[in-house]
Amino acid sequence: MPTGGRATFERLVEEFLSGYFAFNPTHATALGLHEYDDRLEDRSAEAIAAEIRRLEVFRERLDREVAPEALPREARLDLAILRSEIEAQLLHLREIRWWARDPSYFSDLASWSVYSLLVRPTAPLPKRLDAIERRLRAVPRLLAQAREHLARTVEESRETPSLGLPKIFVQIAQHEFEGAREFFATAVPSALAGLADPERARSLEEAQADALHACADMCRFLAEELLERASGEFALGAETFARLLAAEEQVTTPLEQILERGWRELRATQHHMREIAHRIAPTRSLPDLLHDLSEEHPTAEDLIPSYRRRCEEVRRFVLERDLVTLPEGDWLEVTETPPFSRSLIFAALDPPGPFESQAQPTFFYVTPVDPAQPAEHQNAYLRAHNAYAQIATIIHEAYPGHHVQSLHLKRCPSIVRRVFAAGTFVEGWAHYCEQMVLDEGFGGEDAKLRLFQLYEALWRIGRLIVATRMHLGELSLSEAIDFLVRECYQEPENARREVWRYTRDPLVLVYSWGKWQIQALREEYRRARGDAFSLKDFHDRVLGQGEPPVSALRSIILDSV
Repeated sequence: MPTGGRATFERLVEEFLSGYFAFNPTHATALGLHEYDDRLEDRSAEAIAAEIRRLEVFRERLDREVAPEALPREARLDLAILRSEIEAQLLHLREIRWWARDPSYFSDLASWSVYSLLVRPTAPLPKRLDAIERRLRAVPRLLAQAREHLARTVEESRETPSLGLPKIFVQIAQHEFEGAREFFATAVPSALAGLADPERARSLEEAQADALHACADMCRFLAEELLERASGEFALGAETFARLLAAEEQVTTPLEQILERGWRELRATQHHMREIAHRIAPTRSLPDLLHDLSEEHPTAEDLIPSYRRRCEEVRRFVLERDLVTLPEGDWLEVTETPPFSRSLIFAALDPPGPFESQAQPTFFYVTPVDPAQPAEHQNAYLRAHNAYAQIATIIHEAYPGHHVQSLHLKRCPSIVRRVFAAGTFVEGWAHYCEQMVLDEGFGGEDAKLRLFQLYEALWRIGRLIVATRMHLGELSLSEAIDFLVRECYQEPENARREVWRYTRDPLVLVYSWGKWQIQALREEYRRARGDAFSLKDFHDRVLGQGEPPVSALRSIILDSV
């Protein structure tokens, strides 16, 4: 029988995280733990096998050494999260095997490992340049490991095609590696412009050239050796999908029930949208009205500046209505999405890590218009950034969504919940805010704003249905795109971008599911508090717990009443 209490558990957490950061140094840098800045991931077969063994050992040690009943309530929550995280990591490494099936897994590591050190002044420039050089010099090794794994997967898939390399993954990776090549060719030299030491500059230029050459080799490898040979399936299958959902989000609701809820919400949201559309323009169909209103969008040149202007408008409302505490460190910069992430990202937030010791900016990324795209694709993309949808995006990404969420995370006392984040909480909170802010009066009774808030909710519900059915093998890519166009009124090009994302981001149901969980938790808390209920109090309590699965959060929030 295990007897270890809090001290035993804290020692195991420290030991586990030390190994985790050694295997995932790019994540450590993102979290603000800079002792790992000069390392790049090792994804050799030997390193992966060693990490699997380490995870298995820690899983057994937690069971053998820690007595849950000897832990205080919040430590029991951390124990449950750590156990789930170990199961999720084992599932990714042993069974889903992104490292053997998805080339973009490696472009993400190579690009973000250097980008995060370039853009954040976390240390004096000379020290950061030392770390950047070490990572740049390791990029060829990492991409050589990628080619070895991917080539082996293609060969082995002759006998088991379902476990092979999906062609869509190669197509996505071609865009991502072209972006990585552009990044290494431009961003790194610009950082060296002011470097006074010529020897130092020459050494960094050599490292940058090696990384650039490795990316070019990878682009050729994808086009010449993988694209026509890739024939695997991206779908996880029902069993793996359900296990991943349980491990990452502690959601054990049967998939059939999740889909049933999705269909009910889809039809109810469509009905609500049609009612509002009829009030705005009685003679227009809903799709036509959405298209017409979407023409109220910024120009390509004004896209980023327009987001900067409107961010302040939303921020002011959140503060005036006192919806949530805005902690210190509110430093937000709206900027372009890095080139290596533009193929799938529409808008996103990149906050400084919760362990950063100095003030750092949060980057609110907006992907600019791609001038290489046909004019109609460019116009369709700008329509998605229309004046009404922009508000929902700003609420989601900035105030009081992800940006405010990240400021609260720094104050969470739990190390486990500062390191590991659940999508139902992270994305559920931001999506919840889109409706909540309008419910609290933003925009007055502007029916157009409400229509587009519902539109944003509609295609998140579409995500839940489409991505789940895709990974159950029930929808092809073309069928999924048709669904989003038909049921969620998406532009075809934007729907294509969405569906490509779902192939390698299977649990996008977390947006809607997490929102519904938070709404249900709020109503339970309201009933428990009665007349003493305060919306700001609820929000602060929820955000003060880190980023755990919402289902795991429930007992702590309600037990605190």
